[in-house]
Amino acid sequence: MDVELLIAKRLWIPSSQRNNTMTIQFSPVQTQQTQSAPAGPLTFLQVRRGSKGDRPEVCRLEMACFGRARLLFGLWWLIGKPKTELWVAEDTTTPEKNLVGYVILYPNELEHTMLPYVGGVGVTTEQRKAGIGSQMMLAVLAEHPQLWLHVRASNVAAIRLYQKLGLAEFKRIEKFYSNGEGALILATMDLSNLR
Repeated sequence: MDVELLIAKRLWIPSSQRNNTMTIQFSPVQTQQTQSAPAGPLTFLQVRRGSKGDRPEVCRLEMACFGRARLLFGLWWLIGKPKTELWVAEDTTTPEKNLVGYVILYPNELEHTMLPYVGGVGVTTEQRKAGIGSQMMLAVLAEHPQLWLHVRASNVAAIRLYQKLGLAEFKRIEKFYSNGEGALILATMDLSNLR
């Protein structure tokens, strides 16, 4: 079933024209369920650089991963903006485009130094623990060997994943998230000299 959304164009056009609105049609994200993580390389998966054309699909994916509030507070609207990078994981077992994961990356300041910042990582619930997050982050790290990110202190699975990929705890921040939960700043180990 298609859902129709009305979004203020202030996210898309200059402030002089912000009275206009636009309608976006979208369908819920459809994914194939996996029984368990594959034993070898993920042969059904293609990790590629995303484009502005992927924005509606990433919006759907962000809401599927994190709830409808991501429509207003998510990062999907940054896609296509200068210096913002999108990486997507696409299930190649279906003829139509079927995104199962994304990474949004943009410059952000860490200790007075502008560095690549992973602002968002999402994988569909059905595809989690299949190595998709690892594959996307490996692609990102291949092009950006220095980067940093925030992760919820309670998200043990994500923290383990990032540590396996070579990120280390840089700093802890209490009550970082809107629900009062703390965050860890994780960064590639070569950034430890910024402290």
